[in-house]
Amino acid sequence: MKKFNLFLVITFCFSTVYAQEDLGYFHQNEGESLKYNNYDENNKLLRTSIKTVLRKNVIKNGIKVDYVEKIKPVGEATITQYFSAHCINGQILLDVVNWLRSNPKYQSMNIEVKGDEAYFPTNPKVGDRFEEVDFDLHLTKGKLPIMSFDIHVFDRKIVALEDVQTPAGKFKALKYEQNIEVSTIFMKLKRKSIEWYTKEYGVIKMITLNEAMQVRSTYILTEIMK
Repeated sequence: MKKFNLFLVITFCFSTVYAQEDLGYFHQNEGESLKYNNYDENNKLLRTSIKTVLRKNVIKNGIKVDYVEKIKPVGEATITQYFSAHCINGQILLDVVNWLRSNPKYQSMNIEVKGDEAYFPTNPKVGDRFEEVDFDLHLTKGKLPIMSFDIHVFDRKIVALEDVQTPAGKFKALKYEQNIEVSTIFMKLKRKSIEWYTKEYGVIKMITLNEAMQVRSTYILTEIMK
């Protein structure tokens, strides 16, 4: 479960943003790279990642931004994954399926995401609340089901505008909270995610809490490479 990094994948899956001429609170500076560290509940480093904006192009009725992300789990080889964000007629969709497929662990699998789309305004403000989201993530190999996740995201809201200190610097960021329930035939997990977003760099920090409100993981921006 740790290697699958489920809650980061969930964030990609439903981070669908309502926007007009840009990607709102997503990183979109062409040629720029952001480096992140991911820590466990004991502040032990699990992996580092570098996300780079490859290109930003105008397309019919919107824009498209292509990314490459190089993920280095501690003690393992680097994984290179590609994905895109499309803004068409004011709606942004992240290509999470190709992001997963470019990981060697999942290249032989069929990946399917079904369910609700989540909306996030271009200019969000403190006090905004958003609709609940339900979606399914299915992994199969040929006709053989590997794993299915039923995911419910609720109590989605922007609670504050805060100064956030990271290794990459201090930022003024919107604090966004949500609750997540993940069910499979083997288990059911409940988590709370707290994320901080800036207009220029997107997410700069994310923590995941368990039902006892204890930190389970931390994802934080460590370097901006222009």
